[in-house]
Amino acid sequence: MQVRPAKAADVEELAEVAAVTFPLACPAHIAPDDVQTFVDTNLNPQRLRAYLRSREHTILLATLGGAIVGYTLLGYQEPSSEDVRAVVRARPCAELSKIYVLPEHHRRGVGAALVRAAIAEAGRRPVDSVDSVWLGVSQLNERAQQFYRSQGFTRVGERTFNVGSSIESDFVMELTLGPTSA
Repeated sequence: MQVRPAKAADVEELAEVAAVTFPLACPAHIAPDDVQTFVDTNLNPQRLRAYLRSREHTILLATLGGAIVGYTLLGYQEPSSEDVRAVVRARPCAELSKIYVLPEHHRRGVGAALVRAAIAEAGRRPVDSVDSVWLGVSQLNERAQQFYRSQGFTRVGERTFNVGSSIESDFVMELTLGPTSA
């Protein structure tokens, strides 16, 4: 398995992986149409290309035999949600916005490799070095919460997250990389 930065040539395959993996992390009560609308709006090839062109985002891919088996998206901007700004302690920070792995590769170290690579990438950021990485995880997704704890993240608060008409409650988890800001 290799973890590497995404390239423009990866976008179509990445969008396919995103369409398969995002629904796996959604609570069962979310309407399938809302999940599909979220995927169509936020994980389409055009949106992924915009992330690739942005200096405020990094997409890392996990590949096996050249095929994408997982990915992560880092965002390097101040949290947009007041709920998150209030609980993320170390600044500047990066959001681990997405980390998804194809189901047949779960529990094979792919997610852990992506998290390690994302943390290393955030720590290497040449401008506005990053002191912490934060993420939102569904309060109903205990397996994901356990995984993030095993990677060194701690729960620091809560936020809401919209998937279509469904308003979901996430835990906010943070991993401090450097000194905290007061």
